[in-house]
Amino acid sequence: MSGTLLLQAITVPLGLPVASAAEPLAWWEIALVLALTLALIATCAVVKKPWVVPLIIGLQIVNIACWFVHPALGVMGLIYGIAWWTLLHFRNEYRRRLAEGSLPSQRESGSTRN
Repeated sequence: MSGTLLLQAITVPLGLPVASAAEPLAWWEIALVLALTLALIATCAVVKKPWVVPLIIGLQIVNIACWFVHPALGVMGLIYGIAWWTLLHFRNEYRRRLAEGSLPSQRESGSTRN
């Protein structure tokens, strides 16, 4: 999760040159993107907390809402939103299978180990 947050923190400010190509951005638009970047980096520090998933979802909503700053930033938010949905889906599926005991590493094999 931290790796995905860091990748997103790198790519979000890289959208600033694209967003400002047509016309200069206002100070609050730049501040919003930079604040989102800092929030993504800061979230790496609390990734082990039980409340981190709602925080990450909230950050994705903010990233998608950056569509109003520039559509390129919103598209980036949609792409990362899909990536996070996939990541959280696989995480939940792993936890479900772990609780059921149906992971391949949890199955009894016919061979004996020495």
